[in-house]
Amino acid sequence: MKKVIHPVPGNLLHDPNRVGGWHHAAIRVGDLVFVSGMVGAYPGTKTLAPTVEEQVRLIFQHIKAALEAHGATLDDIVQTNLYFTDRKAQWPIYERIRREMLPKDPPTSTGVGVTELDLGAAMEVTAVAAITRDN
Repeated sequence: MKKVIHPVPGNLLHDPNRVGGWHHAAIRVGDLVFVSGMVGAYPGTKTLAPTVEEQVRLIFQHIKAALEAHGATLDDIVQTNLYFTDRKAQWPIYERIRREMLPKDPPTSTGVGVTELDLGAAMEVTAVAAITRDN
């Protein structure tokens, strides 16, 4: 299977305002889409949203855009990895919003506490989606 890489608005590889450095926002291989770690910065900027809740909502917005660029949806997510700077305070906020964004069949998840993230973000989330229909 070959890698398929589509541009993701707000996360273009050569954009100097892009968060995260030299990597693609997402890559599709067969029916799987691998989404790089996303933080809660406004699209196309290096400016974080001011609250954890707003950062989490932006993270889901970025993941959704990356998935859609590769023929998937939030409903196709099968795994997430979360990196928290304060898991005890941030997990309940993330969990509440995740239940809004992924109301059926939650994906497998791993949460890891870290000391620092890019731009000083509260959290970073990666995702893997499995497309189970023709796209």
